[in-house]
Amino acid sequence: MKQTKLPSILSLVLILSLLMQVAILPVSAKTEYEPPLKTVDAFLVDHTIDVRGQVVEVRGASGNSNLPSTKAFDPSIYTDTDESIVQKIANVLMARNSEPFTVYYKTDRVLKRDDILAWYYEAISTLPRYDQYCMTICYFSPAYYETSSGNYFDITYEIKYYLTPAQEAELDAKIVEILDLLDVYNKSEIDKLLATYEYLVRSVTYNLEAERCYTAYGALIDKECVCQGYALALMRLLLALDVDIDVVVGQSNGENHMWNLIRLDGVEYLLDSTWDSGNSIPCYFWFLKGSENFPTHDPTYPYSSIMSTADHEKALELSHTWTYNRDTLEHYCRYCNAPYPIVGHRLTSVEGIPATCTEIGMTEGQFCTLCNRLVVEQQVIPATGHSYDTHTIASTCTTDGIKTFSCSACGDSYTEVIPALGHNLVIDRAIAPTCTEDGLTEGQHCDTCSVVLVAQTILPATGHTVVIDEALAPTCTNSGLTEGSHC
Repeated sequence: MKQTKLPSILSLVLILSLLMQVAILPVSAKTEYEPPLKTVDAFLVDHTIDVRGQVVEVRGASGNSNLPSTKAFDPSIYTDTDESIVQKIANVLMARNSEPFTVYYKTDRVLKRDDILAWYYEAISTLPRYDQYCMTICYFSPAYYETSSGNYFDITYEIKYYLTPAQEAELDAKIVEILDLLDVYNKSEIDKLLATYEYLVRSVTYNLEAERCYTAYGALIDKECVCQGYALALMRLLLALDVDIDVVVGQSNGENHMWNLIRLDGVEYLLDSTWDSGNSIPCYFWFLKGSENFPTHDPTYPYSSIMSTADHEKALELSHTWTYNRDTLEHYCRYCNAPYPIVGHRLTSVEGIPATCTEIGMTEGQFCTLCNRLVVEQQVIPATGHSYDTHTIASTCTTDGIKTFSCSACGDSYTEVIPALGHNLVIDRAIAPTCTEDGLTEGQHCDTCSVVLVAQTILPATGHTVVIDEALAPTCTNSGLTEGSHC
């Protein structure tokens, strides 16, 4: 009988010894005992929830391959503070990390869906304004270990984003480029708002089918988006200019919609660039409006106490219906003919082309980058024609001359031949020789260049022709003469 009881006693001792070892293990150490991973019944059916324009999907643990069901249970990695969970989620959101990650939470109760959503909401609310609207979808799947010391929850999140970090960097650069173009850094808040609002409504097209239609990237780079893209783009531009602006989520005419809220001098006004978009001429019915004049827009959360019920005074200036006179290049109200009072075109120069001696030119034009219209048309400048300086080599009696024409503007040149003048003949008359002097034959020379054409030759003096004068004898009454001679 004793031999039959010995094994039972030994077994009991071994079991007690093992239980004592488990009981004295420190709480922070990994235990060899693995409590079963349990799903939360409330989450077994998938849920879809719309949160701030995002989709949040809640999956049951049994349907999520990302759950760490095979990890060793380690109580030391769990926290019982909501703040640390919220901070971890916020860090992931700011880093745009789209990989699944798990948070570990210890509690005495079973978490509900709203508890887990609250962490996500709180994490979003800690982000800068624009970053609160960059997530497109969030999945989370809860499961937990049930132990005698409490429930240990593993909640795996997977968050997707509209844009990649590279696209966000590209958007940042585009915003700087646009603001440099608008050149409103040192302007008033109203001028900053007018410039950015006008840029959006004139340059962006509403397109629900655009690839990135829910993003500021779609508005400012692709130039195609929906209301969320318009609202986020306006917020990004004005936040970069230190203007206090936010987005409003709600419904308009029964459909989901997003618009903007701006704070000027401590008062809030409403803007809807989506509904003001599409006009080639600015006619803003949804600009700086009070809540009483925004009846078609229902915000998800009520407006604050500083929301104006009346329109801003600037809105009254923009309540005309503008049209454009292509002849005068001016805007005016089609009803009251009031001149267009607001910022006007955003002009960039269209480079002129100087006229040359032989080709026409064009004057400088002005092109509006907001409405894609040539506001100041280029005019034709007639060709100037050559402006010649001349240099002349005179012709002579026997050689041609040359006249050279050189354009001082373009260097073009040509020459003209000046024919030789030919000699200007003068007759050198003949001089008959005398008894004592030589004579000359007739000759010719050029009166211009003095060249002798027919040389005169010398005719020798003829010498005297002697005649004898006979002697005359004297008489009684007359004297006589001796003999003489003459020529």
